Amino acid sequence: MLKPYTLDDVVAALSQVAPHDWKAFLGSLVYQVRPRAPLDGMTAGGWRLVYTEAKNEYIKTNDNDRVEALYSIGLRVRARDGVVNDVMLNAPAGKAGLGPGMQILAVNGLRYSADVLRNAIKESKNAAGPMTIEFQNDDVVKTVSVDYHGGAREPHLERDAAKPDMLAQILAPRAK
Repeated sequence: MLKPYTLDDVVAALSQVAPHDWKAFLGSLVYQVRPRAPLDGMTAGGWRLVYTEAKNEYIKTNDNDRVEALYSIGLRVRARDGVVNDVMLNAPAGKAGLGPGMQILAVNGLRYSADVLRNAIKESKNAAGPMTIEFQNDDVVKTVSVDYHGGAREPHLERDAAKPDMLAQILAPRAK
């Protein structure tokens, strides 16, 4: 039988383990919207989040299935047919009007392919004007300008040598 629990139940259980203002802590991390991810634990543990043009290992594993452009223009697109799976509304593609379920037909005047979209993002760094994306939404075909000039942008963890590597200590084998 399923036994539901409340925030107060969780706070009481955590307080038995370690006294703390758990209600405020969980409220600030779970119930409040933040503009950025809470990275304090990671940075205190000797790592920092950086963005580079190189694909990270996770993105490489899904490269044949999708174009992961959430960190640049704010889109995740199915590679084979250009159907938009996800959009970040405050990112360039979302601001231009692209949304989930729409199908990209062309990028900068070239028929859509995963490579055409990836190259347009990469080349945006040196482009004088915005990228153009033609898409279909049901029976409507529309072309929009996506104002982005940052090139490929992928997240990576980078070691901060000025701080102890707590992650390595946490992940170290315990058995001898």
